[in-house]
Amino acid sequence: MIPMLLKIKIPRKDKQDVSIYLPLFVAWLLLLPVLLLLLPFLVLAAILLWMTGYGRLILVLVPLLFALIWNLQGLTIDIDDKDNKIYLSFI
Repeated sequence: MIPMLLKIKIPRKDKQDVSIYLPLFVAWLLLLPVLLLLLPFLVLAAILLWMTGYGRLILVLVPLLFALIWNLQGLTIDIDDKDNKIYLSFI
């Protein structure tokens, strides 16, 4: 499933941890019309570049991009510096 929230957690030594939730579903709703507008140009580029071999690459990369976004849910990224730590979680 497509991740709907991005949780950013910043632990602090003396105080309580700071957690920020960013709604990703708003970004997906804004990105969908843009992708639908670009789809005819993508198909046209694939048709024009089919003989060079890049047309197949274009047609393969689009489903792979959707699969990448689909599988982001559950991904946790830990960023650790000598002074700071940040945790990113796709929910």
